[in-house]
Amino acid sequence: MIWHGFLGSADQMISDGVLMDLSKDLPKKAPHYWAFLKAHPEYMRAMKTDSGKIYMAGFFRETPQQTTFIGPEIRQDWLDANNLKMPTNIAEWENVFKVFHDKYNATLGFVPDWTFNPGFAGAFGAHAGLDPNSYIDGKKVKFAQTQPEWKNYIAWLHKMYAEGLIDKDFVTADGNSLQTKATTDKVGVIFNLQSVVSKLNTAAASNKSSAKWVGAPYPNQANGEKPTAIYMIDMYNTQGVGITTSISKDKLDAAYKWIDYPYTKEGQLYWNYGEKGVSWEMKDGKPTFTDKMTKGKYDLLTQTQLYTRNTGNGLGVQLLDMIRQRTDASSFNAGKTWYNGNKQVRQAMYPSAVSYTRQESKEIAQIMNTMGTYVKERAIKFITGELPMSQFDSFMTGLKKQGVDRYLKIQQDAYDRYLKRQ
Repeated sequence: MIWHGFLGSADQMISDGVLMDLSKDLPKKAPHYWAFLKAHPEYMRAMKTDSGKIYMAGFFRETPQQTTFIGPEIRQDWLDANNLKMPTNIAEWENVFKVFHDKYNATLGFVPDWTFNPGFAGAFGAHAGLDPNSYIDGKKVKFAQTQPEWKNYIAWLHKMYAEGLIDKDFVTADGNSLQTKATTDKVGVIFNLQSVVSKLNTAAASNKSSAKWVGAPYPNQANGEKPTAIYMIDMYNTQGVGITTSISKDKLDAAYKWIDYPYTKEGQLYWNYGEKGVSWEMKDGKPTFTDKMTKGKYDLLTQTQLYTRNTGNGLGVQLLDMIRQRTDASSFNAGKTWYNGNKQVRQAMYPSAVSYTRQESKEIAQIMNTMGTYVKERAIKFITGELPMSQFDSFMTGLKKQGVDRYLKIQQDAYDRYLKRQ
């Protein structure tokens, strides 16, 4: 048995006789997993290759809220001190930035990596931050950075930067430097992981600071509609457990029982909460972490990593209540605020379960090797003004030369095959 991200090579591995096709045996040998997939067609499709073979036992999330764990974080105490309501659109956000800058000389802080994708782009109808991103419009694959909405978003970030409302050090910032700026009142809004909310509040308490950080909702579009993009991942992982053909026949049934167990009621509790009577017990009809977890030697997140299985990923279904119990209330509420019913975003996401042929994978990697750097570098230069927005057409020409059309063709072909999986 092997844990791996098989997706791109699963069909070839099955054809080469390395990995087993689980399709025929699942109904009989792993009935709970099979019933789960049958009840969730989206998951069934994600666990199949383009040729229709089931290649692994997967990991899934109970609710969409669990797929959103990055977003804007704001100083609630500063909002209160200046009689400001929580901003809900770009106009209100701009006002908050100006007040924070005028009163506290504080700016918007972020790291130019995946934690700032998509940033505030969704308020402009765009689908990406600084990193290249493809999305689905109907059944057509589009590249976010070629769309006028993305240009408008980048132009707004440039305006903010020119007005001194964005941290001048954002280009070289990393997670540690950003948190240092947050704890020393240099930034009043940041984009980061939900766990950072509780870290900042813990630091404030230790420093006897009045700072109170909370998650702020992604801003709506100017017409009042919800944002077109927020940070969101799929309800499933593309990593999981497969069975190789090298397994001995006398252990095959046991292997199927093992991958089936997390999808049983008992197995779901075990993978989420650990061993009953040790790390959890029933209270008022609900599984509840014991003192060993909540008052253990380490913080609760570390304790759950030691005693449970479905923390970041695992097998079976990760339960929302487990996340709630292991997470500080301020961090948990931040994730809830960011998701905020933004289910429409998922319709535009390019599915991570899409797979490429070997040739396609090679071409995609070659194109993105240069195009990814090109997009990010130009985006940063547009924001800082090193490149004027008048050169945006030149940027588009550069994308053509980098191979964006071929990139989209490959992605479209792969997406079309994904939709045809039965």
